[in-house]
Amino acid sequence: MQPTTSHNNNFDFLRLLFASFVVLTHSYALLGHIEGDPLYPLSGRVLSEIGVCGFFIISGYLIHQSLDRSTTLVSFARKRLLRIFPGLLAAILFTTLILGPLVSTLSPMAYFGDKNTWLYALNNSLLIPRHQTLPGVFGHNVETAVNGSLWTLRYEILCYGLLALLFGVSRPAKKQILPVVFLVLFCGYGLLHYRLVPLPAGLFKFLFYVTNLGSYFTAGALLSLFPGFLQRHKGRLLLFSSLLFALTLLIRQDGLEMIALPAFAVMVITFGLYQMPALAFSRFTGDISYGTYIYAYPLQQALIVWLQPQQPEVLLLVSLPVGWLAGLLSWRLVEKRFLKRQAPARR
Repeated sequence: MQPTTSHNNNFDFLRLLFASFVVLTHSYALLGHIEGDPLYPLSGRVLSEIGVCGFFIISGYLIHQSLDRSTTLVSFARKRLLRIFPGLLAAILFTTLILGPLVSTLSPMAYFGDKNTWLYALNNSLLIPRHQTLPGVFGHNVETAVNGSLWTLRYEILCYGLLALLFGVSRPAKKQILPVVFLVLFCGYGLLHYRLVPLPAGLFKFLFYVTNLGSYFTAGALLSLFPGFLQRHKGRLLLFSSLLFALTLLIRQDGLEMIALPAFAVMVITFGLYQMPALAFSRFTGDISYGTYIYAYPLQQALIVWLQPQQPEVLLLVSLPVGWLAGLLSWRLVEKRFLKRQAPARR
């Protein structure tokens, strides 16, 4: 299988689009108007949900290719750690050491002297879901969390670990194993989605996201096993899956949510496989989607403090280019530098 590169497909464009969906929804949610999300009146869903699920589909598709190219599990793990953690740690340091004291209602001495400042940095660096706030920071905003986007990363890392269990497994065997894994996760998501399994609230939430996001990730990995079929029939598959997914959004009917998942996965991957030069701007900017995703939320919270916008549309118009700029700086100054160290592991 030929590796999927950044400039002969639409995946970089899709990832930035999905990151922008998250910024859009947060522009409404952070001002207490989540129902204003453009998708909400049509389907009861929000664009950030579409964006996060799209991220996991593309991640499953591309990370499985990375696993196939890796000569050892160590090289695979190294590539994944270099992709996630340098950018994440830089974002947490920026938030804790620069943005936090700028917007905190506490004096710098009180802010840096509070143990919760350092617990926030430590726990979020380890992707532990505690300490979502910083002392005196965003306490008067509708949402007080400093970075409400980071919660998905722990599930992303978990998906990497589960996929790594298939290292060294032959392609024919994967074609038997991955459908079973997908069906287990998919059925588990269905049971939890319709609350057919009574569980404590904390365990329910964890398993819900494991099965939900894991299903999208596994769907992407499964589709990567059939590159020839997808390339030959991508036009028809894209048309059919797009129509089916659109119907599941527009028709509010129990059960259609389960059809939406595979339809959306096929739609994302088949569109991603097209080569549209007009969308290949990442050859100039690099992949700015991850930086946009991890920086936009705290920057939006800060813009609410500084600008006090009353309309979500105003917050969106300001925060979207700010988020893109943060993504560009993150790519140029941090992510790109560490990704260069992957090169020996790919040879």
